Amino acid sequence: MSTNWYDHFLFALIGIVIPLMSFYSKMVVRDDDEDFIFPPKNQMYINNLFLLLIGVLMCLTAWHAGKNDWSILGFQMPVTNTVTLVGIGLLMAVYIIDGLIQIRSFRHTDDSETILSDILPANWTEYFYFLPLAIMAGISEEIIFRAYLYHYLISFYPDFIWGPYLTIFITSVGFSLSHLYQGWLSAFKICCISFLFGIIYINSGSLFFVIIIHILIDVLSGMSWLILPEHEEHQNQE
Repeated sequence: MSTNWYDHFLFALIGIVIPLMSFYSKMVVRDDDEDFIFPPKNQMYINNLFLLLIGVLMCLTAWHAGKNDWSILGFQMPVTNTVTLVGIGLLMAVYIIDGLIQIRSFRHTDDSETILSDILPANWTEYFYFLPLAIMAGISEEIIFRAYLYHYLISFYPDFIWGPYLTIFITSVGFSLSHLYQGWLSAFKICCISFLFGIIYINSGSLFFVIIIHILIDVLSGMSWLILPEHEEHQNQE
């Protein structure tokens, strides 16, 4: 990847400024929980969708302006080697196990319902707005964090033997910090899952697997919250 001034600008914005803003907003919410009010979900979903669209278009424009090879970014058919398949298996196992744990401990965690109810759709009408966001997130976040920022960072130390794994770790931390509004525990789990995404990406040489899996995870997360028995009971009580 050939880097230019606009690549440095995008890295500073997406890799540093946005995670720091998320961190700051988390601190503000924690210090003044009672006064913080989330915007209407439909509006929040639409706003985030367009923000993600703008972000990914900026990265793709920068990649094109630098006359970089699109196949290097991951726009090619994936390689299905052993590491790729094991990474996919581990990723799905982690997601399923974490989902089962959350469902089992849902009744005993007072904060979980508040956090999830502020983010995930509470009915199928809200899910209608959530679904395009889930698809856009799966596409844009993988292109930005898994591909563009990965190649930007590794261009500074291309011969370092542990460079790919160091870069995956750095981008995973940045990606998790940008989701800090979901809580510290969720950010840690997102960091671990993001690292597995990175392993799959560099070994498959393609964005195909990571985008499909990311979309499935987001889509199923929103749907599982709607059909969660405890959530339905809570909705009926209201």
